Amino acid sequence: MERCVLIIPALEPRKDFGDFVDELLQLNIGPIVVVDDGSGKKYRNQFRAINAKENCFVIYHESNYGKGAAIKTGIKWSMDHFFSFKGVITVDCDGQHLAKDVKAVYDKLITLDDDNLVLGVRAFDSEDTPRMNLNGNRLASKMMQMIYGIELRDTQTGLRGFTYPSLEWLLSVGGDGYDYELNVLIESKKRSINFNLVDVETIYFRRNADSHYRPFMDSLRIAKIMVKGLVHYFASSLTSTGVDLILFTLLTKFFFSHMHLSVRIMLATIIARVFSSIINYSINKRLVFSQDTSMESMVRYYTVWGCQVCVSILLVMTFTHLLGIDEVFIKMGVDACLALISYQLQLRWVFKDPNHEIRK
Repeated sequence: MERCVLIIPALEPRKDFGDFVDELLQLNIGPIVVVDDGSGKKYRNQFRAINAKENCFVIYHESNYGKGAAIKTGIKWSMDHFFSFKGVITVDCDGQHLAKDVKAVYDKLITLDDDNLVLGVRAFDSEDTPRMNLNGNRLASKMMQMIYGIELRDTQTGLRGFTYPSLEWLLSVGGDGYDYELNVLIESKKRSINFNLVDVETIYFRRNADSHYRPFMDSLRIAKIMVKGLVHYFASSLTSTGVDLILFTLLTKFFFSHMHLSVRIMLATIIARVFSSIINYSINKRLVFSQDTSMESMVRYYTVWGCQVCVSILLVMTFTHLLGIDEVFIKMGVDACLALISYQLQLRWVFKDPNHEIRK
């Protein structure tokens, strides 16, 4: 069998954690690396017993650095101490994963080459699923789809398999807590890495009472990740909008002030948008959507741009005539609304990555 390293970040594990490790050893997948993320002296004997097992290794954090930090410690240690292995599989220590599901992720992982990600996804169809966890996962899935174009029903699964070529960049992904796992999904999509899905059982013991998820702080970190993509996009939009509005104002108030209102708005809009679009396209391609794409993306971008310019001209003319308000203020409101629509079009069509797949 091809070897994979099992990495288990552990904080104050359950009393039957050793039994779960024994079940994983029976799979004969490969060595098990447990990272004690600052559990303290109370749990030291439990970890020593695991470390004494054949093919088991325990690394200790002096303090609780977070799940993401523990995973990165496990990956780094594995790369330094093991050779010739297919990849790593991360497994939670709180009883949410069955040994047979870990084996299913392994069976999928060993069939893959290059950069690939295997996700053990839950259906959340168990009656024991806490309402907070169910709603939290649904909300996270919707937000990931809307903001990043990642369509997964389980974005917070801790059961994941990574092929060896992925390990180096996994160490550079930001986040030390639960936010790390969401960052990995976002970075994987940016790198055109395929998501390979494996259905696993939904298990919550004692309604997830043993989880170390901190509802407020960890939700805050996750929310920060969710809006990060929009912040980047609107920062890009504000930069190009600033250029657009300055040029539009100069053209309408000075250079074209002698022209009819409709002609003035049309010419100023087109000229200002040409210059601002060059800035916007360059920033979005490199920083917001992180796709170094071909001429096709530029053609799609300027198709959207052309439609947006036409709609902007029409709406600015219409509302300026109807409301009698200065065209610059009308333009600010119209373009703000169009920017929201443009984000979804750019995410799902203009910069859509043809190399990224979600496979079942």
